[in-house]
Amino acid sequence: MTIPVRRLLLTWLCSPERDPCGWVVSCSYLALVPRDSVQIQAADDAADARWFTLLEEGPDEGVILEAAEERITLKELAFDHCEIVECALDRLRGK
Repeated sequence: MTIPVRRLLLTWLCSPERDPCGWVVSCSYLALVPRDSVQIQAADDAADARWFTLLEEGPDEGVILEAAEERITLKELAFDHCEIVECALDRLRGK
């Protein structure tokens, strides 16, 4: 079954320092889909890929990502992925 997905352009990131492997330009999109409708898998540049639940904690903790028994902060994400997630959250909040 194919589910139609509307993607919204979220942000472009192109700082030469954003990836230690070299100058990488990323175009990020936001799409809201049922979790069970998408199968994710790691690609050649990642050892793991999985869904995380976003938990809004207090002002000191910020947003926490939770998967199974693991909890991490946005600042623990690789490269500038924190900036991408924060941009998505701002868009969802209507900022």
